[in-house]
Amino acid sequence: MATFSLVRDTKVYVSTAATLGTMTDQNTWEVPVLDGYAFSAETNVETVTVSEAGVGAVARGQQAFTTAINPTEWSMTTYMRPRWGGSPDNEADAVERILWEGLAGANAANTITTSNDGLASLLGAAGAGMSVDFLDSNVNELLELSIVFAVGDNWYHVTQALVNQAEIDFSIDAIAQITWSGFGTNIVSVPAEVWTGTPRFPSSGLTGSANTYAAAPSTYTCIRNKLSTVELTDNNSPGTSYTVALTGGSLTINNNIEFLTPEVLGVVNQPCGGFTGTREISGSMQAYLKTGATATGGLLADLLTDLNTITQDFDLKIHAGNGTNPASPDFHVPQVLFAMPHTHLSIPVINVEDVIGVNIDFVALPTDSAGGFDLEYNNELTVTYYPNEA
Repeated sequence: MATFSLVRDTKVYVSTAATLGTMTDQNTWEVPVLDGYAFSAETNVETVTVSEAGVGAVARGQQAFTTAINPTEWSMTTYMRPRWGGSPDNEADAVERILWEGLAGANAANTITTSNDGLASLLGAAGAGMSVDFLDSNVNELLELSIVFAVGDNWYHVTQALVNQAEIDFSIDAIAQITWSGFGTNIVSVPAEVWTGTPRFPSSGLTGSANTYAAAPSTYTCIRNKLSTVELTDNNSPGTSYTVALTGGSLTINNNIEFLTPEVLGVVNQPCGGFTGTREISGSMQAYLKTGATATGGLLADLLTDLNTITQDFDLKIHAGNGTNPASPDFHVPQVLFAMPHTHLSIPVINVEDVIGVNIDFVALPTDSAGGFDLEYNNELTVTYYPNEA
């Protein structure tokens, strides 16, 4: 008897292995996702028509051809979930770390080495948090992943998946979350016989054997956006800092990946891989317009009097989920720190409402060791997860 596929039954697994048969709990992680995930592959169809003049019978038919299958597009949303990896490693970790690896890691250079608990190469030592940077991302090929969407009895494998974009939402009445999106080469429907019989999914435990995965931890802490704070310092005017109490905002990291598909006649063309474009790290902050030299009103006034500066230079730190710097090595309030040492700020846009607000757009910029803007560098952003150690 046929059964319905319910979104509530969905499990998502992300792996560095190319095939299901080579997935183990050392290269495959369960990533809990929110409602609203998607994966699809559209086809290009060309239609040939004819049009004849005459009296009586004429040709009026058409012929349709599938010329190509477009790259698979996928998206999913996860909460930001810092955690401790546990003994013996005792290192900071994140449940969604494998997706950060795909967003920031080179395909060859970012070799993931793990132990059975699923810890990988982006981790910091105990007390230092888990840091994600983009120092290996100045490449044309990013880390390829396999993404398996298990929807009840229907399983779908997105092959050669690339993480194109991550959008972090700072809505103050919500839990901090990231919307991930990207492309893949194909969607493969996984037959039932592939994952039944010898247990492949789900795993009965982290045994290190083949055909298993590292399960997501059942306990974790949430990042509450309501507790988030912002540090904003003018690099061109040392000692000048501003207080920005967020009412909302977002940060987007975009790899601008493009996929190539051949155009050979007489066959259904398949995608043959993608490559990166410009790395864009940008976002916006919403806040109330407040008076005071160090408040948003002062920031607006200073930017309006400095219109001749081509590139503004601000040190921007967003503490998601906490109002203070983490007290290493004892973390008692979980947070994620987004550090952008050099950002260009646009003049805030005034939003006239019952309480007047401002929208501040920003772009993170790469700099050399002397602080000069340099397109060859890759130090725009560092993301650090701090779990609750208490």
